Amino acid sequence: SPARPDAPGPEPLGALERLEFEQELQLRRLMDRYSAKVMTRCLRLTRDWHDAEDATQQTFVALSRRLAEAMGG
Repeated sequence: SPARPDAPGPEPLGALERLEFEQELQLRRLMDRYSAKVMTRCLRLTRDWHDAEDATQQTFVALSRRLAEAMGG
């Protein structure tokens, strides 16, 4: 059944939620663009798949923290 016209819509995002959403979106874009390159570089450096995965993950964790700091989070 269609929504009632007088039914409340979704609440608009608050400032903090918008900031968190933007941070996550930016991080996802960076990961989509660079994760394969970072993994390749880590694999060349470590010569071990699991160590390279760990290093790649730590790279993006550090990036996430820096992004949050830069965006005031």
